[in-house]
Amino acid sequence: MVNQSFVKKILNGGNPIGARFQIEEEVGRARPVYEIVGLVRDTKYYDLRDEFAPEAYVTTAQDDQPDEGAQLLVRSSLPAGTLTQELKSALAEASPEIGTEFHVMEANILNSLLRERLMAMLSGFFGALATLLP
Repeated sequence: MVNQSFVKKILNGGNPIGARFQIEEEVGRARPVYEIVGLVRDTKYYDLRDEFAPEAYVTTAQDDQPDEGAQLLVRSSLPAGTLTQELKSALAEASPEIGTEFHVMEANILNSLLRERLMAMLSGFFGALATLLP
């Protein structure tokens, strides 16, 4: 799967489904051919000020150097504490070696916007202060 920026910048805006591409690899490493099977919207992962960049998403089975950790999004109507305990129990039963860490998505989003909110508050404060000064 690829994102919209990939289609615009790499495929010149054409229909991506069925298109094939390769990525650069170190000398001596195989360069597999990837076939695009889906399109996703552009997403910002780390900073709201980042420009959208071309992204390709592959399954872990296709990645010979996958990240150590996997991230999963779980939606539930259960309270976070109950859900966390249930998931920890199920994972421990499946494999005790699995390490887990849980975060509430809403808290992650609020924390990621903290700097922008602080700047907005400071700008408003100094703007109000400037209107009060002669």
